[in-house]
Amino acid sequence: MTAAAPIVPVHTGSGDQYNQFVWARAGARALRAVALDEQRWLLRRFVEPSNYNEAWETLAGNGCVLLTGPAGSGRNATARMLLFRLPGPYVPLREVSDRPDQPDEPVLDASSVERGDRLLLTMTATDESWFRRLLPRLSSYRAEVRERGAHLVVVLRSGWDRSLAADLASLGVEIGRPDGLLVLRRHLRAERVVFEVSQLGDPDLLPRLTSAPIETIAALARLVRVGRDRMTGTLPDWLRAALKAVSDQDSDVLAQLRDIDDARQRALLLASAMLSGASADAVHHATTALLDAVHFPPDDRPLLARPSLTGRLTDIKIHTDTDRRIGFDTLGYDEAVRTHFWTNFPDLRPDFRDWIGTAITLPDLDGADRAELVRRFAVQVLRIDRPADLIELAVRWANADCLPQAGMAMELGLASARHGAVFRRRIYEWSIDRAIVPNLVALAIRMCVEVLALTHPEQALVRLHHLVRRQAGAAGAAAWDALLDLVDSDRRQLRRMLDRLATRLTWEADLDLFLALAKRTSPLLGSLVVREQVTTCWHAVLTRRAARGWADPVRDWLTVAVAADRGLLLGVLVAAGGDDAGVLSRLYVVARDWAREPGADREQRVQLAAELADRIDAAQGIEP
Repeated sequence: MTAAAPIVPVHTGSGDQYNQFVWARAGARALRAVALDEQRWLLRRFVEPSNYNEAWETLAGNGCVLLTGPAGSGRNATARMLLFRLPGPYVPLREVSDRPDQPDEPVLDASSVERGDRLLLTMTATDESWFRRLLPRLSSYRAEVRERGAHLVVVLRSGWDRSLAADLASLGVEIGRPDGLLVLRRHLRAERVVFEVSQLGDPDLLPRLTSAPIETIAALARLVRVGRDRMTGTLPDWLRAALKAVSDQDSDVLAQLRDIDDARQRALLLASAMLSGASADAVHHATTALLDAVHFPPDDRPLLARPSLTGRLTDIKIHTDTDRRIGFDTLGYDEAVRTHFWTNFPDLRPDFRDWIGTAITLPDLDGADRAELVRRFAVQVLRIDRPADLIELAVRWANADCLPQAGMAMELGLASARHGAVFRRRIYEWSIDRAIVPNLVALAIRMCVEVLALTHPEQALVRLHHLVRRQAGAAGAAAWDALLDLVDSDRRQLRRMLDRLATRLTWEADLDLFLALAKRTSPLLGSLVVREQVTTCWHAVLTRRAARGWADPVRDWLTVAVAADRGLLLGVLVAAGGDDAGVLSRLYVVARDWAREPGADREQRVQLAAELADRIDAAQGIEP
């Protein structure tokens, strides 16, 4: 087993552009390709844990398995591989939320689950009281999922399986930690590090492979690759450097800080750690910004009387390369410094946040530097359970037109197993806020299209729908286009949108949405449920709007009926008119005028209009 692949793409190029209301229109094929790439990333690194076969047999035989195991054993990655390896054509997995968007909405709602769906419900970050409240619903949800021909994997904390009722307990499987050496070997190969098995016999390595979390072993392999790229020597040298990097270096940082009693040098150390790999000039200006953020008095000495930047960096064991980019002598030490400051200076965390918020605009930083700064900040605040700091900066950056950084901050938050729900909730709050500024609309749309559409497609649809209802002008048009793209990407999404519209036709925008989607629904009308939903929507349009507001969509509907199952399409229209003679009369007039238009298919149109007239007469009780 191994750590899961990054859920979202990370922006690291220097030429990033984020134009307001413009995003990559993914479409079904592109969305599937991204999801499949992530699964393949995981497959190249995956090592089956103990009891994997039992988990597979439980899932295959019952449509559901509840995975437990100690933290660090790779529960989430195992769940993803179980779903990925199910027989049949590839279907991207859907992540299920354990909390509704609003208190009055159902939780674990299986109404949108379809045959072939692959569902992942991760509850390792769920608090115990909420978990116990969900247990009765979880039992019925599991049964509904199986009845609908879908598969579900639930990931629980170790020991929580003892709280399950008998029907769920029988589906529980506790996995064990996979062989650490096999995990390391798979990761090294995936990182394209050439090695001989005999080179992995370092006496300091084997105890680490026996006890370390899988994520640590994955990090070890990545650091070996970094060492290979940055250092001379051979694999044992890179491995020793990587082992030290993943070890606890906090005591080394603490010892260094004891020797640095000057606040300016401490600020330089932290700025260097946050901007490791950036230019020395950028680090200098970031240090000045940090001192301002913590309200440290300015240096009154003349500029020429102050120590040189190179000398100050050398004093804290930081080197510069030929391009004047800074680096630490010890692999991983920059991360140890970052971790130490965010852990041990709690009163300064708001100041650190504000500093990062302004440092992102330093002119000496390129796109890759800014991306790394966002990533490093996100790692720290999510680690110490301060997701609000990351959201606050995302909002500030969006409002300041730093949209690539705002997007990356939200992507990293959404990818967090522990805090992703907080970020999904914030996007929901933006979506229902009429007063939201345009840049935040653009950010919300981007997160729906590029992130939630992959991991939580139903939540993406809900948030885009709210934006369409509430936003006007360019913002509303952008949300409209994004929602239609999402619906077009998968018939499942079209059915979910129909269900929302048929039960929530309270906004004028909903009528417009239905009219835009109406002719797309024709292939689905074989389903009685879909026919009833489409009929409900057509009825709202026909009775709430003047004929000029629906004449063209009706003509499109009739055009589709010429080449489709005309009985179903005409039946829906007539049923939508109900017993309203005026509506039915106007329907006939639209059809008659449409049939008289010139064209090669005029004869078929005339026949269809006549059939519609007969159906209208029958609905009104008029005998032929």
